[in-house]
Amino acid sequence: MTHGNQNLAPAPPRGVGLSFKADFYDAAMKCEEKELWFEVHTENYCSIGGPRKRMLKHLSERFPLSFHGVAGSLGNRSGQQSEHLQNVQKLVGEFEPALVSEHVAWSVYEHEYLADLLPIKRSHEALKILVDNINRYQNAIGRPILVENPTHYVTLEHEQGEPEFLTEVARRSGCGLLIDITNLYLSEVNCGINAANFIQKIPANYVGEIHVAGFEHDKSINNLLIDSHSQAVPEPIKELLKLACQTWGNKPTLLERDANLPAFNQLLAEGLELHRLKQEYCDVVT
Repeated sequence: MTHGNQNLAPAPPRGVGLSFKADFYDAAMKCEEKELWFEVHTENYCSIGGPRKRMLKHLSERFPLSFHGVAGSLGNRSGQQSEHLQNVQKLVGEFEPALVSEHVAWSVYEHEYLADLLPIKRSHEALKILVDNINRYQNAIGRPILVENPTHYVTLEHEQGEPEFLTEVARRSGCGLLIDITNLYLSEVNCGINAANFIQKIPANYVGEIHVAGFEHDKSINNLLIDSHSQAVPEPIKELLKLACQTWGNKPTLLERDANLPAFNQLLAEGLELHRLKQEYCDVVT
């Protein structure tokens, strides 16, 4: 469990969550949807100032924000870079986002950033490293974070099942879990993981957020499914979202889109439709 003074995070957002892009700014600022919130990649806004930072400031005055980190390297054996944690600490303190999250992955080796979210082998040693790094991150920003399950493209040998591993990480560190439903589906197709069984094994009280997105087929490499965030959410993902909502209740849910971007109003319409479906799926509203 983390130590030191932990601040209470703002209340989690309700309604429709969308990935924010600079191209969406004008349309977003004119949007009248009352239950709308946006996720941004934390590292994109760690600069001292400039137009990007001003854009985020104006957005935060109208909508709740979620900061989703991609460079925390929580699975890194050699710990975390203090400069990165200081930048995140300043940004979180400035904007007080509703959610802060990172990935169960590593991306730094001998102080070199590899620009990828690389998988960890679920061992007792990896569990300790992950928990220690989550604690450092949480202590740096003064509040709990959520950690996201990865997409699997190759089968590795592990000492522990993934739902059990993530649950233990949350129990020991006091963090929550961000469960990416698309990651589960892709891992099922790519590596034979049982997505429905995974969902049913994760305790509802640890789940702080859900992600859904579209994906692509890479026919050049064993027909793998690629977590591209570049398409509309397909029916298999919606079916797993249904099971997740029936299992965990009504959790903040983000529609991720990072490529092949539609117009903002089109993406908002897809988000609103997912929100309506999610409300129907939730037998227990939390």
